[in-house]
Amino acid sequence: MTQQIPAAGGALAVVIGGGNGIGEETARLMASRGWRLAVADLDPEAAERVAGEIGGATLALDIADADAVERAAAAIEAAHGPVGALVVAAAVFQPVLPPAELPLEVWERTVHVNLTGTYYANRAFGTRMARQGRGSIVNIASIAAIGSVPVHAYASSKAGVVSLTLNLAGEWGRAGVRVNCVSPARRWC
Repeated sequence: MTQQIPAAGGALAVVIGGGNGIGEETARLMASRGWRLAVADLDPEAAERVAGEIGGATLALDIADADAVERAAAAIEAAHGPVGALVVAAAVFQPVLPPAELPLEVWERTVHVNLTGTYYANRAFGTRMARQGRGSIVNIASIAAIGSVPVHAYASSKAGVVSLTLNLAGEWGRAGVRVNCVSPARRWC
């Protein structure tokens, strides 16, 4: 992390994918409501920009790397105390192609980043929240998860995020950890 999170203030939140888009707007909203923020993103310059503007810390993080996510969770907790909230907004999109034309590498990368990466983040931070007896996780899914859209890898990965969220909510709810997802919409035509 390149900046210190203020010791005083509200609870600590981590926004993964906080350097742009939904993650950036979420980080800004949380900061305006008194949260102390760690902005994590694969693009360190984007994370730096957002964190600099909202007074948070930054963390270069590849959500697709399980060890990196685990190290980040441990480092944030060691440096700043328990994380009260996690938002997972990091994702990749895919080109709009018919199944026969979509390279398998694109399918695998999309599912790995969007679903498996979300699992890595939930596992690393949620396990710590469950041990402390409180916390909140919000995973960003997509309306594509419940419809027929021309992005089958992306939609399938986001449907997996919805299912993962439901299962982790059942797993950690009794330990005081709320796990929810939000499914933003996008015009497809």
